[in-house]
Amino acid sequence: MRLSLVIDLHLTAQQLQDIGEALEDSDIEQRFHHKLLVLRMHHEGATYGFIGRCLNISQPTLRTYLLEYQQGGLERVLEDAATAAPVANAKMAVQRIEQLTGICLSESQCRRTMKRMGMSLKMSAPLPGKVDEQLQLEFYTQEMTPRLEQAAKGERKVFFVDAAHFVLGAFLGLIWRFARPFIRTAPGRQRYSVLGAVDSHSKEIITHQTTGKINAQCV
Repeated sequence: MRLSLVIDLHLTAQQLQDIGEALEDSDIEQRFHHKLLVLRMHHEGATYGFIGRCLNISQPTLRTYLLEYQQGGLERVLEDAATAAPVANAKMAVQRIEQLTGICLSESQCRRTMKRMGMSLKMSAPLPGKVDEQLQLEFYTQEMTPRLEQAAKGERKVFFVDAAHFVLGAFLGLIWRFARPFIRTAPGRQRYSVLGAVDSHSKEIITHQTTGKINAQCV
C-alpha cells in the first residue's frame, strides 16, 4: 500500500498578502521565487504534477517547500536569512534578508514576520570586559550555592546588596513658548543614595538612606 504524501495547505488572506508582497521584487533569487510560487499555485488548486512541470522542480522538492511553510509559515522559508545576525530595526532586517535571499519585503511585513517568529526588541546587557567565566562559575558552585543551601536550613543569612544613587536635579523637556523658559532647580551635584539588601529566602528588605557616600562602613 502506498503512503499518501499529499500536503494540503490553507492560506489566510494575510498569508497570501505576505507572499504576494515578497513576489513583487523582480530581482528575487530564483530558488526563493520558486518556493513562493509553489505556495501560491498550491493555494489556487494546481496539482503537484502541474506545479512541477511549470517550475521544473521534482515532487520531493515541491513537498519540501510545502512542508517548510506548513511547519513555520513564511518565516520558516526565510528563517535562515532573518536569524543570520541580529539587526537593530526593521529597515536593517529588510536589507539583510534581501542580501541573503534576494527577497525584498516591506518594513511592515518584515515586522509582522519577525513578531510571528517570536522576535522582539531586546535591551542589550553589558558584560564586563575583564570578566572571567571560569571564576564566575567557580564562585557560583563553590561559594554561593553552599551558602544558599545553608541559608535555606536557617544556618546563616545571605543578602543580595546594591546601592542606588539619585541625583538631586531636574530633567527638563520641551514646551511650546515664545521665549525660552528658565526653571529653578536643585543647586550643585548633590546626591541621595539608598543602600538596599534583600534576604535570599525571606525576601526581607533592609535599606539605609544617606546624602553621603556609600562605603564599607555604611554596608
